[in-house]
Amino acid sequence: MKKNTKIIIGSIVGVIVLVLLIILIRENTLNADEKLDKSNPMTREEIISLLDKGAEYKNFYYAPDAEGGLKTEYYIKDNIVVCYIEGRLASYTNYNTKEVITVIGDSNIVFSNNATKPKTSQYGYDYSIVLEENGYEYEYLGEMQEDNRIIIVIKLKKNGNYVKYYIDKESGLVFRRRDVNKGLITTYAHTSNRNVELDGVTAEKVQPDFSSYSVMNNNVNANNNK
Repeated sequence: MKKNTKIIIGSIVGVIVLVLLIILIRENTLNADEKLDKSNPMTREEIISLLDKGAEYKNFYYAPDAEGGLKTEYYIKDNIVVCYIEGRLASYTNYNTKEVITVIGDSNIVFSNNATKPKTSQYGYDYSIVLEENGYEYEYLGEMQEDNRIIIVIKLKKNGNYVKYYIDKESGLVFRRRDVNKGLITTYAHTSNRNVELDGVTAEKVQPDFSSYSVMNNNVNANNNK
């Protein structure tokens, strides 16, 4: 009987040790930084300038990872943004004229003239946490080659958690973001790819035809968006 008890206790201890070992390996893996070239360090101010450059980039497409949700696509050209959800037109925003056209249901549209681009947004992709006043500790991790582009990686830490931004050095656009949050026992990590494509958006892509839609208000002439 005593022998069986020892075996049971030994098995339980072995399982606990194995679980702790798995958790330790997982924690180290999730929190490990990539091996990056750190020979060209950039200050927080330089990174902000680079991100601001990305906020002014004139021609690109992006479709954030859907992750079980609806696929959302953005076409940006010359300060005009057209959004599609699951291949269906969802909205048109012209920051040059402040015009916004929102599709309601299958055949209705609503107009407004209040389009204002946030200062720290790359057409819907916010990077305000990089600013020092938000309390995040800044760390430059380095740069790497990816698909013939140079990607800069930075880390922003706060309260034991952190965010990594992966930024295209040429365009200044955020290509992806990784959030790591520490729980009571283990760590939660989530990577979101922006799936950016540069310089391929045509004028036609940002000039949708609204002629078949019914206008639900008359704040703006429907012909002005074409």
